Amino acid sequence: GSRRSILFGGIVMAIGSFVLVLPYEMTFYIGMGIIIVGNSFFKPNISTMVGQLYPEGDPRQDAGFSLFYSGINFGAFFGGLICGWIGETYSWHLGFGVAGVFMLFGLFAFYFGQRKLGPIGLPPSPEKLKQKYLLGLNTEQFIYVCSLAMIPLYVILLKHHSIVDYIFPPLFPIAVIAIILIARKESKVVLQKLLAALILIIFSALFWAFYEQGGGSMNLYADRNVDMTYIVTSQKTSLMTETHAGDSIICLNSTAKLQRNDNLSFQSGKQIESTATIDSILDNNKVKIKERLLFDWKPGIPVTKTKTLSAAAVNNAINPFYIILFSPLIGLIWVFLARRKLEPNTIVKFALGLILLGLGFYLFYWSKNTAGTDGRVALWIFAVAYFVMTLGELCLSPIGLSMVTKLSPLKMVGLMMGMWFLASAFGQWLAGKIGAMMAAGNEGSVKAGWNTLNIYTHGFYQIAWISMGCGLLLFLLSPLLKKWMHEVH
Repeated sequence: GSRRSILFGGIVMAIGSFVLVLPYEMTFYIGMGIIIVGNSFFKPNISTMVGQLYPEGDPRQDAGFSLFYSGINFGAFFGGLICGWIGETYSWHLGFGVAGVFMLFGLFAFYFGQRKLGPIGLPPSPEKLKQKYLLGLNTEQFIYVCSLAMIPLYVILLKHHSIVDYIFPPLFPIAVIAIILIARKESKVVLQKLLAALILIIFSALFWAFYEQGGGSMNLYADRNVDMTYIVTSQKTSLMTETHAGDSIICLNSTAKLQRNDNLSFQSGKQIESTATIDSILDNNKVKIKERLLFDWKPGIPVTKTKTLSAAAVNNAINPFYIILFSPLIGLIWVFLARRKLEPNTIVKFALGLILLGLGFYLFYWSKNTAGTDGRVALWIFAVAYFVMTLGELCLSPIGLSMVTKLSPLKMVGLMMGMWFLASAFGQWLAGKIGAMMAAGNEGSVKAGWNTLNIYTHGFYQIAWISMGCGLLLFLLSPLLKKWMHEVH
């Protein structure tokens, strides 16, 4: 049953987190292998249970999954901040342990709160799970034991990750074919529903192949080519003497509020033209800067102390932040439209997701029009582009989870949910390959500037058009898929 699978998976994931506390290389791979097994029980089953909360045909189901999606990202956002802070301040191994503790808290809440779920999450055939299967184990116990026995395989794959390049290309299509063969044993209606679900799942794999650039090339783009500075207007000063391009020592009218490693922005009117970092404070209101000036400056030019945001923190936090804010709103919009019989169907939502994703990447491409002489683009356009991408995710990801539960027969919901997450994994593997093609060089050996900006934005431009093209193709397929879905919205 889903409930016992969730409890089992959560306990296994907590154990894996505690193994990661041990400061050895091998325990990292073992801990991650254990977490993979636990997550394979936890993630699909919790999603399946959300689908069971709604009766068949309930128009609130997509909205419910949107709210569920917001909750997932709420945990990801704050959990990442807490564990990340502990990792950076004290120890990353301690941070892993804290993640395990929070997992146990969540399991306690689920265990004592499950009585409110009624029949939701209970096994449809409990007697089959209790039947003796092999080695004195019943069916359920045998499944758990076999899953735990896979941990060494996952450890090997993690430690020698190049093996995955030989596994994933055939694995995904083989899984699709296997589902089709299983579905052929069902009625024509069930077969067509499952075929429609598989086609949407394949499109979702393409979505994740593009979207998951956020974990790779987008991180590098944010670090190398997005201006993460913001102005602290209360600490403005000005140049006292004329300076020239190439100078590394400048004279200000005051250094009272400045210190080493502060960032300075040299402004012409409201336009920031150049930035520098203080290396040391000298006598007579002079400072030595780490970067030489790019332009000549005359006395009276404003020099503003600025703050620089962490590119990795902004890139990794902005998406879950948007999801937390807007998932409930999108869910309410679906309910509002459904009451007026205007809600788009699942196929249209998927197509919109791909098109919005493409538009987001096109904005990343267009962002180079805001770049300064240092090849860094404005933070605002970076944030807007991520917002458009997130809207695309909210039109596809929670809707996809809902779609799987609506189109799959009860006995195959878990299998199809696993197929959905396999497509996500396959998409992330493709994302790594796409990111490698966009690579500008090894981190630390590439000088940020217009060279890297052109490389990344050229890749974003191609992704934009391919993603929008996939969305349009899905629109064209919508009459056939709608027929196969048999009134399932």
